[in-house]
Amino acid sequence: TNTLVEPAGEYPTAQKIVGFEWNGTSYSRKSIEDNLTISTNAVMLGDTDNDGKNEMLAATQESDALLLYRFEGRWKREVLAKDLVNEGEKIVSVAMLGHERIFYAASNDTHSSFYVLEHTAGSWEKTHLVKMEFPLNIWGIFPI
Repeated sequence: TNTLVEPAGEYPTAQKIVGFEWNGTSYSRKSIEDNLTISTNAVMLGDTDNDGKNEMLAATQESDALLLYRFEGRWKREVLAKDLVNEGEKIVSVAMLGHERIFYAASNDTHSSFYVLEHTAGSWEKTHLVKMEFPLNIWGIFPI
């Protein structure tokens, strides 16, 4: 799809995801999601399933879920995984590490944690990598 996406709302969280779709001559603004609480760094485009098409990931803060959006004429949402963080933490950033591997950071007022979510044998499995004794408000993750 020829869509640019951005979280829209009060920094550092967003309540909406808007898309800007290219029709060949100009972009038009379209609402993709209008009732979420997400970190502005927790929205990512990429090919999660190696089918040659970009999907969108958005990590919700309130319901502790990772949402997957597939474009099929419009963006359709499904819950990819739940129970992603420890109690009291909120996801602050997410990044794709190749196909079927997602890295994300979560934080509360006292510490931050880093996780990897991997798709193996038909399900998503969470691995807690490290806990650090300082909070994160925003953390940009850029795999190289």
